[in-house]
Amino acid sequence: MPTLPLLLTTDDLLLDEVLRVASAAGTDVYTCDTGPDAAARWVCAPVVLAGADALARVACLGWPRRPGVIVVARSADGDDPVIWRGAVAVGAEHVAALPEADRWLVERLSDLSDTTGPPARVVTVVAGRGGAGATSYATLLARAYSGDALLIDIDPLSGGIDLRADLHDVAGVRWPDLAAVSGRLSPSALRGALPRDRNLAVISSTGADPGRIPIDSCAAVVDAAVRGGGLVVIDCPRALDPVSRLVWARSDLVVVVVADDPSALPAAHALFEALHSAGCRTAAVFRRGRESVLHGLDVADALGVPVVAQWRHDRALARGDSSGLARSRSWRSVTQPVLDLLDADDAPRLLP
Repeated sequence: MPTLPLLLTTDDLLLDEVLRVASAAGTDVYTCDTGPDAAARWVCAPVVLAGADALARVACLGWPRRPGVIVVARSADGDDPVIWRGAVAVGAEHVAALPEADRWLVERLSDLSDTTGPPARVVTVVAGRGGAGATSYATLLARAYSGDALLIDIDPLSGGIDLRADLHDVAGVRWPDLAAVSGRLSPSALRGALPRDRNLAVISSTGADPGRIPIDSCAAVVDAAVRGGGLVVIDCPRALDPVSRLVWARSDLVVVVVADDPSALPAAHALFEALHSAGCRTAAVFRRGRESVLHGLDVADALGVPVVAQWRHDRALARGDSSGLARSRSWRSVTQPVLDLLDADDAPRLLP
C-alpha cells in the first residue's frame, strides 16, 4: 500500500513549491498525472495533494470521494474562484496557497509519520461526588494498560496527577507549558516532551499554577493524543464547563467512580443524566468503604447504569504507588473490565 503523499500536477513551478514544503516536513511525495497509476494511489495514499491545474481532470475521472484531499496552488492563483469550485467538486478539505500556507502544510505532512496506526481509545474518569477516588482510579487504569498509555489531568485544581503516578520529580512539560498551544500538534513530539515512566506518559497540572486550561489548547492536545494511538485516560473534574464537554465528546467511554455512601447517589445520578444527554457511553465503578454500606447492585439499581468493577481504596494509591498495584492480580480485576468494555459491542454485565 502506498505510504507517500500523492501529488497530482504537471505544473513545474507548483511542483517545486510542494517539494520544498515536503522537504521541510521530512517526507517525500509521489508525483504523477491522472493516469492509471494515479487511480490506485488516489484511494490508498495517506493524503492527496491535488494541484490546481489537475482539478478539472480529477473531477471528470469519477474517482471515489475520500478524506485527506488538499488542493495546492501557487499564491497568484489562490483566490481564483475556479479553483475553489474545483476543490468542492473533488471533495477537498482545504485549499493551500503556497508559500502563504507553507507552515500549515508542513504541519499537515509532518503528522503523517505519527498516524500510521489506529487512533487511541479514550476513557474519561469522573467522580460521582468529590473525594470518590476518580484520580486514583484513572491513574490505576492507565498503569494497568499493557501498551502505550497517556494519562491527562484536566482539573486545574487537582494539585497534579503526576503525584499519583509518581512522576512529579520527572522532567517534562505540563499544562502551564501547553496553555498557549493550538492547532495540530505532532503526537510523537507531544509524548516525547512529557514526563514518562516506561509506557506511561502524563500531562499534569501543577499545584503552583492552577490556571484554567484553555479549550483550544485542550482540543489540540487531546487530538494529538488520540492520533498517537494506544490508550488515553482523562481525569476529568465534576463540571459542565466547555473543556469537560469537549472531553466527553471525544471519549469512547466515560467511567463514573461512585462512593460507598447513599448520600452520594443523587449527585452521581445527576452526573449520569448530563452524560447521557451528551450522548456518552457510560459505566460505573464502585469504591467500597472500610465498612461497606452499599453493594454494587444497589448502586446499579439506583443509577440505572452498569457497575463493571468495585474496589476498596488503598493508601498506597494516595502515596503514588500505582505502578506495583496496577500489575497485581487483585487490582487487575478492578481495571480489566473497563479495558475490556472498550472493545465490547454489547452492554456490560452487572457485578453479581
